[in-house]
Amino acid sequence: MKYLLLLPLFFIGFARSQVTVSYELIQSYTIAEIQDIIDGIPLVGLFIEPTYEVDFYRVHYKTEYLDSFVTV
Repeated sequence: MKYLLLLPLFFIGFARSQVTVSYELIQSYTIAEIQDIIDGIPLVGLFIEPTYEVDFYRVHYKTEYLDSFVTV
């Protein structure tokens, strides 16, 4: 099971309307790749075990700002 985390969701409370303009996959990491990254950090690998794969996306959306629409 994958979970999708979209950082722009933080701004929903500030905008009255938003429209997704585009999104693109930037990078994907498997559990094994995440484990390799964690193992390279001293002591961290002893306490953290990755459970899910991770996908990073760049999201552009149009939102209302000062009575006009801007693309972020």
